[in-house]
Amino acid sequence: MTETRLPIDQILQGHTQSLLKALRLFSEHDGQPAKVALNPITQTELLQSLQQSAHYLPDRLLLNGYINHHFGERLLSADIRSALPFVDLLISQLLIGSNPDQSIDESCRRLSLVLCARLLARPDIAINTQHPLCQFIHQLYNHLAVWEPAAGKTGRRFSDWLHNLVSVLPQLDINSSSTLNELIEQLDTHRQQDQTHQLKLEQRIKDSQDSHDQIDKARDNVVGFIVRRLSGQPLPEELVDFIQTHVIPDLQYLLIHQGIESPDWKRWQRLLQTLSWAFKQTDSDAHRNKVMTLLPPMIDQIDESYWQHFPKTHHYSEFIEALNEYFVLILQTIPVECAPFPSQEYAEHIQQSIVVDQSMLDDLARFQEGDWFNFVAESKDAPLIKGKLLSKLPQHDRLLFVRYNGRKLAEYSFSDFSLALASKIARPIKQNHLYARTLKNTLQQLDRRYQHHLKLEQRVAENVAMQQAAAKAKQEAQALRKQSPARTRNDIPDQDKTLIREQLSALHVGAWIEIKSPNKQLKLSVKLQASDKYIFTDRVGKKAADHSLAELVAMMAQGELSILSQGEHFENSLEKVVRGLRKNTQ
Repeated sequence: MTETRLPIDQILQGHTQSLLKALRLFSEHDGQPAKVALNPITQTELLQSLQQSAHYLPDRLLLNGYINHHFGERLLSADIRSALPFVDLLISQLLIGSNPDQSIDESCRRLSLVLCARLLARPDIAINTQHPLCQFIHQLYNHLAVWEPAAGKTGRRFSDWLHNLVSVLPQLDINSSSTLNELIEQLDTHRQQDQTHQLKLEQRIKDSQDSHDQIDKARDNVVGFIVRRLSGQPLPEELVDFIQTHVIPDLQYLLIHQGIESPDWKRWQRLLQTLSWAFKQTDSDAHRNKVMTLLPPMIDQIDESYWQHFPKTHHYSEFIEALNEYFVLILQTIPVECAPFPSQEYAEHIQQSIVVDQSMLDDLARFQEGDWFNFVAESKDAPLIKGKLLSKLPQHDRLLFVRYNGRKLAEYSFSDFSLALASKIARPIKQNHLYARTLKNTLQQLDRRYQHHLKLEQRVAENVAMQQAAAKAKQEAQALRKQSPARTRNDIPDQDKTLIREQLSALHVGAWIEIKSPNKQLKLSVKLQASDKYIFTDRVGKKAADHSLAELVAMMAQGELSILSQGEHFENSLEKVVRGLRKNTQ
């Protein structure tokens, strides 16, 4: 009994015999007529051809397309022919899935062709994850999925190596672990060299971004404190101008270099807090007591230590002198002309801390720093741009992406990147699962094709059996008629009547029969099973006869009736009508 499914699960577990069995089954039921290879293509001849004239590079099913183009009707030798559908589909899909950079597209196609040819004799290597060649293929296509050239000579190292590998691989001993491990080491060396270069550039980007973040944080702390304490409070215009021009940027410098816990920053916080209430115009006893109690100690504390760590200090002596004069006037209850301290342009931004929606965090939780993505370029004809998630910072609502060459690619907020994923502008590159996913998809595709071929074979076999049965019945009926011309329907053997009755019952509306006497061909137009009536019309559509099933059985047994066609099933007829209507409407 023929297997109805290929043993995919066993193959994915690395069972060589299951793979060989699957390849044999697929080859035996490939839906193609059997051919004899009079001048078969050997693996050696194929590899020599690939080295000499691999100028034709198909887009899909690389090796099959190449063989058809270069060898025409010739077939592969029997020992490697059965492996062709599997290895060709696997490597072709790996190439498509990795989507190599355009600069190495031709080399990748050539290399993939050679890999297909090498695996023809050893398809089991493709499912053996411990085999060095399988590991090399896995790592190679993973690398091709993200690689892009860098500027200068260093950017050509990998592409030159790949080009040379195309000429080396045909002669490589794929059964030698040491040879293949050396190949893996060469690939790893290229990756390590690129990674060293990438890390340097990426660190510069991180450092630059950290510096910007530090500046933004210092600005937020300084401006936020001043806005909260002084906004709208009365201050002499001279002090307002100095605070905006010098104090705010100098305090930002202080926080960048000394941090939020700096003693100098805390002293300035106390001074700015004092300015927030010192110049209020009120005669309340509470305010007067506060001024007389807290202002004199503050005046005594102000000295050069307040500005000694600022980059420019020569302005502050005049500022402190003016500040002391204003404080003395306040203590003497002499009115001071003031104006409200203006709110900063970014006060609203400072007051609102960054909060990333939890749904966005959950949506992007599956992506980590180091994950790769394909980004759709603005131009439809432009190739996809590959980018790596360099940093993921919810506290800044920022996702930073870089290219393989270490250059900055893009910066997204969490919500914008969620939208980019949903709209397919950005798509994850699942490097680590590329080979396993492609192998499974390959086997599933072959299994679907195998099942389809089995169904076609079954239909053909059923049609042949039906035709043979009809022919046999006709022959037996003719022989019976010759033996007993005057035989009546009551003399028909039960076995013959049963066989004939089954053939007649299988007729569909539209079936054609031929009646010997008189010699005419009739079409079955109506089949009334309830009343056991078969109504026939001639070629112009007029009713010509009607018979019961028993009468038809007798006529066929006596050789007076033969079946010309079975007619079509209702669903098949309906499908033809629909197709005709569609063609008419196009």
